[in-house]
Amino acid sequence: MYEVHGLCYDEQRFPWYFPTIGEYTTLLESVGFDVTFAYHYDRPTMLQGEQGLRNWLAMFGDELLQATTEQQQQQFIAEVEAFVKPQLYKDGMWFADYKRLQIVAYKRR
Repeated sequence: MYEVHGLCYDEQRFPWYFPTIGEYTTLLESVGFDVTFAYHYDRPTMLQGEQGLRNWLAMFGDELLQATTEQQQQQFIAEVEAFVKPQLYKDGMWFADYKRLQIVAYKRR
């Protein structure tokens, strides 16, 4: 959607890190941990109210839209809502499609 609005994607502003199990366990091992367990799972999380996704984007994605006007932000958010609504809006509630990594690792001695 960035391209549609003529916005430049800046990886430095991207506030999230989504490693695979392999990437994260390799990182842990590279700094002296022994990984004994790793599990990746879905964790859908209900967002409060009709404005749930909009509020989530304002709270956690604000860096992505800093270089835009208020009007551009509102249009962008409305388009994101329309795009993800079939997957993330159920029974009048928005859900964040969180993924979790659960890892058990011990520091080598």
